[in-house]
Amino acid sequence: MRAGCGASVRSGTDLFGVSFASCDLRGVSFEGKLLERAVFDGADLTAATVSGTKAGYASFAAADAPTLKGVRAMLVGANFKGANLKRSDFSGSELTDVSFEAARLHDATLDDAVMSKAKLSGAVLSDASLKRVNCGQCKLDRADLTRAVLEFSDFTGANLAGASFIKANLLGVSFKDATVSGADFRGAVLDSVDFTGAVGVADARFDQASSPLGRR
Repeated sequence: MRAGCGASVRSGTDLFGVSFASCDLRGVSFEGKLLERAVFDGADLTAATVSGTKAGYASFAAADAPTLKGVRAMLVGANFKGANLKRSDFSGSELTDVSFEAARLHDATLDDAVMSKAKLSGAVLSDASLKRVNCGQCKLDRADLTRAVLEFSDFTGANLAGASFIKANLLGVSFKDATVSGADFRGAVLDSVDFTGAVGVADARFDQASSPLGRR
């Protein structure tokens, strides 16, 4: 882990393309800075802040970033593949086309985020909060959303094959035209959920779901 990287943070607001790979950035605030195409691969961002940043296409691959604060950040196309983002907060952020593949987002908050076409294959989102999220055409195959709260979120056209929604709160969620083959909804709250046009509903599991007969 590289030390002494904080000097680059203090040098100005424009950090376009700067590399912080493998840096020790624990508790560092990047709030309001330009981080487009910056590189944080393998960095320690524990309790760091990227709220309000413009960080399109920045890379955080394999970063260790529990409790990262990324509220209302512009993160279009950013790469968080394999990152540790436990208890992080991305509320209200622009996450279109972001990669969270195999990322650990246990107990994270993504309420009101725009996540169209985001890639979350194999991601762990157990106990996470994704209320009112726009996740149209997202890839959530094999993702773990056990006990997650997804009230009134939109997963139209998303790939949810093999995803786990065990005991999740799916009140008012739209799965229109989504692929749910092999998805596990056991014990989930399914009140007012819309499966219109969804593919693979017959192959999904609904044991002990709150309103399994309300499926379309």
